[in-house]
Amino acid sequence: MKKKLVEIVIRVNDLDGCRIFYRELLQFGDPVLDSGFVASFKISDTTLLTLEKTDAPFLEHFASAVIWRFSVPDLKALRERMYFGGYELKEDPSGDFWRGTDPEGNVFLVREDK
Repeated sequence: MKKKLVEIVIRVNDLDGCRIFYRELLQFGDPVLDSGFVASFKISDTTLLTLEKTDAPFLEHFASAVIWRFSVPDLKALRERMYFGGYELKEDPSGDFWRGTDPEGNVFLVREDK
């Protein structure tokens, strides 16, 4: 059976700032596709997270209907990187995840690998 590729696309105004955030703080590594208008990170064998540059002034990231989730091997280390980078993770009401935002306010939920 052929694996299907899933791609999460997040539109951002500041591609450079967001690229650094996802590469360094979330430690997604170097983008597999990187240009002046798109940066794609391979976050699993079947999933890409793509940042797409837009000049649209009306984006409301924090009020977006979409929130994506992922897990990390060491949540404490991520929380420390986020804190020292000027961001924080807050416990989500679900109790299973921690809630964070990227530099533009795009919301994500993260938990430690189980």
